[in-house]
Amino acid sequence: DKHCCLLPARMTEGKEVTTKDICKRFEDLMQINTSADSGANTGREKIESQFLALRNAVLFRGVGEPQRNPGGITTFRGHLWKLFLGVLYVDDEADPVELYISALKKKKSRLKCQDGRSSYKAIRDDSFRTMRGEKEVFDISKEEPKVIRVLNAYVHRANKPYNQGMNTILAPFLVCMNEMDAFHCFHHLLEKVTPTYWMSYERKGSLGTSEGFYLGARAACRLADKLLRRAQIYVAYILQ
Repeated sequence: DKHCCLLPARMTEGKEVTTKDICKRFEDLMQINTSADSGANTGREKIESQFLALRNAVLFRGVGEPQRNPGGITTFRGHLWKLFLGVLYVDDEADPVELYISALKKKKSRLKCQDGRSSYKAIRDDSFRTMRGEKEVFDISKEEPKVIRVLNAYVHRANKPYNQGMNTILAPFLVCMNEMDAFHCFHHLLEKVTPTYWMSYERKGSLGTSEGFYLGARAACRLADKLLRRAQIYVAYILQ
């Protein structure tokens, strides 16, 4: 708790940061040459400095509301997602395109879910409900095949069963990037950034021991409550 700090109301005093500024900072970051004559350490310092500035700008200014992306291209918002997740360049020996294609070529996943259904059956039971109320941004009646393909490919590559709610985590990626980029961002988010999100755990109660689910999700909720009590104690009290 002693290391917890409140977010400032504005990123900087004075000049307001605009979306144009964010685009410029992104371009500057992409143009840094780590092998320049000034040395690799200087290049790394420049990258870290520009990265922090860009992240703060996006955090406190934002990049506008997500828009409908009928062409299925990777937009500027999508490139920011890839940068912040660390998948702007995929560090696998295999080509990122081949990785996704090889996963697509595999059959419908039969890996069993917690309730006994095959992963593919569970995916199909959830996919048509993805962002159903957000048709102006993501029309699931047209985009459902993408959701099914990416989720089935993830199950094959991660060798882990599908869990309810994964479709909701995937959808924001598909809104702002192409299918392959969405696959790599989704896989990296679940396997590298939040690996415990759907992890099961042993739960002890008055009736004995049972299996609990979504360990990481529960931990994240507790952390959010903790931060809210520090930042907005009155709101936290009302929500209790």
